[in-house]
Amino acid sequence: MLEEMRYRLGKKEKPVLSDDVYEQLNRDLTLAWQNHQEVEIRYYHDGYARFTFGTIRKLDFTNREVILSTYERLKAEDIIGLNVL
Repeated sequence: MLEEMRYRLGKKEKPVLSDDVYEQLNRDLTLAWQNHQEVEIRYYHDGYARFTFGTIRKLDFTNREVILSTYERLKAEDIIGLNVL
């Protein structure tokens, strides 16, 4: 019960990104996908910013998802940062 309360109290709102940041994320995602580069992606999930890494296997424009080499699926609107490794 205490763990659940700590979890709920630590939640934060999703950061609001500007249009410029979205454009830069889009360019970086596309370049990393085309060049088969490994990336570290920061994304928002359930009140927390989380990190994952891998190479981009597929950019699914229909479902607006990024699929990594680990077969992890991230919604494009949840991505808040990207570093090319």
